[in-house]
Amino acid sequence: MEFSHIPVLLQPCLGANIDPAGIYLDGTAGGAGHSREIAKRLTTGRLISLDQDPDAVAVATERPKGLPGAGGAGQLPRGSASPRGAGHPGGERGPA
Repeated sequence: MEFSHIPVLLQPCLGANIDPAGIYLDGTAGGAGHSREIAKRLTTGRLISLDQDPDAVAVATERPKGLPGAGGAGQLPRGSASPRGAGHPGGERGPA
């Protein structure tokens, strides 16, 4: 599968702010550009990558493989990324 993605604002996001022992969550894994760079900087830390797109999940699982802290990727169910999405007890719009 060919999945092309150019990470936007990579250096400003990462800079020198990655703690090698930290725990990180990439909630929009996409092409794994940010996830891969975070994983490269980890020693004992842990990275978890999530996305709604199953193709992005496959890429985010494969690209950081073998890097320290790469914990794999998982798929978010549609609507779960929004606090008032389909998974919210109040339905699509949430309580009034």
